[in-house]
Amino acid sequence: MTGKNTAVAARSANAPAPPSAPPIGLAEMAVNPSIGAAGSVESFVKLLGALEIPSLVTAVSSVSLEVVGGELSHLEMMLVSQAVTLEAVFHAMLQKAALQNNPARSDALMVLALKAQGNSRATISALVDLKHPRQPSFVRQTNVSHGPQQIVNSKAGQPTLPPAQAERSIAVPAPVQAIGMAPVVVDRIIKPLMARSRARESSR
Repeated sequence: MTGKNTAVAARSANAPAPPSAPPIGLAEMAVNPSIGAAGSVESFVKLLGALEIPSLVTAVSSVSLEVVGGELSHLEMMLVSQAVTLEAVFHAMLQKAALQNNPARSDALMVLALKAQGNSRATISALVDLKHPRQPSFVRQTNVSHGPQQIVNSKAGQPTLPPAQAERSIAVPAPVQAIGMAPVVVDRIIKPLMARSRARESSR
């Protein structure tokens, strides 16, 4: 028995080791989005003190997998926080610009304030598109006549007037007439808004 056990042990010692997973190379690590994001967060975020790269990689990977799986709540919170932060930057630059005696420095701060405002508005627009995706509208056919009129066939097959003629043909509701708005406001604001609303309703 002792000789048999010795032979088995010898064969086990000489057997090749089972293959292991290849280590992640430096190139793979360099293009890994979670590792890159973790490095950037570690470099910029100093509010919480020293952060460990492995823990950051795990956190970023977890959020990435949620988004890939269709869970967008983290993205929604991120966009809201970015919009609020940019709004704070806008007010801070605006207040600093008001305190400046140098016109050039005041103008530079105003430019930064308006940039922050524009980015905040773009972030809010991205959030709205994420929460309520826009539905594309399809038009079956466009017929262009040789005269001054263009007729567009809608989805239901019913011709509709061009935007300019459609706006002129809109009757302003009585409550709007009762307010007594200036004609230029009605023609340039109220009627175009009503025309776009009707166009969206007809395309559904």
